[in-house]
Amino acid sequence: MFCKNCGVKLDDTVKFCPSCGSATGADASAPTTPKPAPAPAPTPAYGAGPYAAPGGPTPGYIPTPAPAPASVDKKSKIVAAVLAFFLGHLGIHNFYLGHNKKAVTQLLITLLSCFTLSFVSAIWALVDFVNILIGNTKDSRGLPLE
Repeated sequence: MFCKNCGVKLDDTVKFCPSCGSATGADASAPTTPKPAPAPAPTPAYGAGPYAAPGGPTPGYIPTPAPAPASVDKKSKIVAAVLAFFLGHLGIHNFYLGHNKKAVTQLLITLLSCFTLSFVSAIWALVDFVNILIGNTKDSRGLPLE
């Protein structure tokens, strides 16, 4: 015989299903003794562990730092100097170094003035060219040029 509630195979002499606790067919009128529900799994404290919730980590939790990159892609001093010398009035060297605001400013000065004010950007680029050569320039991440 099988339990009507959970389908487990039972002996004919059993009055209650050992799996779900319901009464078998022979003694179906008897009250069933419900099996206690399993306790829910404990949930971690809000914000604890490596997958912390938006509330932040709990006090005392120290996250492990991410590993440092094996090699950092440094920008070349020679490439930056050549770009500053030949295309500096357009700000191309600043795009290369990651200084996008400066680059856009130089580009707009040159293009919006229809190249009439390109000498302003050219002087700016000449100063950048000298600074690149003497080593006073860093890329947008603050790394020196190699």
